[in-house]
Amino acid sequence: MQAIKKVLIALVLIPLGLVVLPFLAIYFAFISVWGLYLKLRIEIMWPQEKFILFTYSDSPNWSAYVKENIVPAIESHAVIINRTQQQNWKNEHPLERKALDAFAGYNVNPAALIFRRGLRVKSIAFYDAFRDLKHGKTAKIDSRLEELISYVPSDS
Repeated sequence: MQAIKKVLIALVLIPLGLVVLPFLAIYFAFISVWGLYLKLRIEIMWPQEKFILFTYSDSPNWSAYVKENIVPAIESHAVIINRTQQQNWKNEHPLERKALDAFAGYNVNPAALIFRRGLRVKSIAFYDAFRDLKHGKTAKIDSRLEELISYVPSDS
């Protein structure tokens, strides 16, 4: 009985795998090509000194911290989008919106994307760090800020 069950499972899973695997391969190839296209387009469209995309909103949970600590440290090398002040930011910055969708994942406000030539796009999400900061825990926000600033050349 056990052998018959294994044969039946194999008879179902093998054809299913042969159908599903090519679609998965095409999907992952498309995602890879799309990410490469976005990265190259940003490298071409943005000024050479800009390689960070930083987005945030005017939430009372982080607005003051962002404006006092993050923006001054990265502004000469960043495209900075305040999603609250630019209500139509998705239409005004379509390339940046697509990059956020492709590279940042969930909880992307505030978030930074670092576009390094020849390397993968680095995503730094701040949402959970600010949630911890709201409860008096500073380790995550300190770590994320330090990581972000480490990408900024020291001569800036």
